[in-house]
Amino acid sequence: MRILFCNKYNYAFSGTEMYLFEVMELLRAQGHEVALFSMRDPRGQPTQYDAHFIPHVDFKSSPGFWHRARQLPRAIYSSEARQKIRGMIREFRPDVAHVRNIYHHLTPSILWELKTQHVPVIYHLNDFKLLCPSYNLVSHGEACEACKGGAFWHAPQQKCYPGLAALPEVPDCVVIALPREGVEAAVEDCAARGVGGVVIYASGYAETGIEKRKAQQARLTAIASAANMRIVGPNCFGIANNLTRALKGCS
Repeated sequence: MRILFCNKYNYAFSGTEMYLFEVMELLRAQGHEVALFSMRDPRGQPTQYDAHFIPHVDFKSSPGFWHRARQLPRAIYSSEARQKIRGMIREFRPDVAHVRNIYHHLTPSILWELKTQHVPVIYHLNDFKLLCPSYNLVSHGEACEACKGGAFWHAPQQKCYPGLAALPEVPDCVVIALPREGVEAAVEDCAARGVGGVVIYASGYAETGIEKRKAQQARLTAIASAANMRIVGPNCFGIANNLTRALKGCS
């Protein structure tokens, strides 16, 4: 079988990519042909299909508000990404596409092209971002489906992220189920509020071997140590105590 993997990073950006590359190697060992469609980045291993990769996009380091605002439509739909994957499909001829992390960079535009080219899609969801702007279908501590069916205007109306200050008591433990970019600010908030401990679900820290990521994890440790706050993680689903039936995690 010829399997096309679609993921915005072509290097070990986080645990998602580490898992992805291991799966690709296992499939190759079983006699399947696999290929990756991604952004171009020198940190990734070169492949014979790199010509079809889209140029590297960095929304966070763009200079100035108006430049970032002009990039906003590009984060929703990219005609360039659609054109590139069209060429990738033409050359690789996949039997199926395994889509993983495409938010903002590869964009859902590639899904339209995969459908047009009659390529079956397996969409591996790591969270509920496609259904819920807050990623987790939770608002103010309760299950929430207000944005179901694309009614995303409910998110700013309901203020899904009211913050720890809105809680009547300081929690003993906080489970941080945020993308890595938002973790440090959340840990600082927990430390300032006197939270006893945090569980960090996000991956892509010291386990990647990248010095910048090691430094990010070191900052988390320093923040927690200064506040006498325990950290479980990062890259952790949580903890469980079978004796007391205490479960603290992201499931």
